[in-house]
Amino acid sequence: MCGKLLRFMLLVHAFSRCGGASQESKFVRVSNAINVKYLEISRRSVMGLVSCAALCSDGCWSLKYEENGSGSKTCDLYNLRDTKYTQLKFVNVADLYKKVYPPANAFVLIEIGISWIKARDFCQSQGGNLAIANSTAKMERLERMHSRTDTPLWIGGVTQIPPENGTIGMCPKFQSGLGVGVTSCGEIWYFVCEYQL
Repeated sequence: MCGKLLRFMLLVHAFSRCGGASQESKFVRVSNAINVKYLEISRRSVMGLVSCAALCSDGCWSLKYEENGSGSKTCDLYNLRDTKYTQLKFVNVADLYKKVYPPANAFVLIEIGISWIKARDFCQSQGGNLAIANSTAKMERLERMHSRTDTPLWIGGVTQIPPENGTIGMCPKFQSGLGVGVTSCGEIWYFVCEYQL
């Protein structure tokens, strides 16, 4: 009976790294194969399903827990990673627990110089959006990604003058040391897509 309940949903209380505050992670059982982007997979030995789920923190998107006949229990953690476009991976996975809360996301630096509108359209065509710098953690991630290039990066957010009807517009950009600013949407720069799964 207990095993059947775990097939539908698993609630785990994991302690955050700072201060022992409790955070509830929520998982849903996925049995059919799904195509997932930008994963790094790590395998660990664990005591049980609950201890496996407790390891799934931060960028962890899903997990797969298995027991074999010899009493060995393994936990595969599927982690989203900030990456460069040339390193994207698509992995077909099945029979796992997908984290539905808190949401996981990945930043992907696209090293193709295009305008803000084309960058936005590209990210959306791949199931994401231009990355939005709406937290200190995301600003730090953009700083790390910007260190790989010497030009500003297109990011998401509200355009000050919408680039519509042939107008040039002013669109959000990120530049290390300067943070978030705006400039002409027609400039040609690399950009960062954000994917939430």
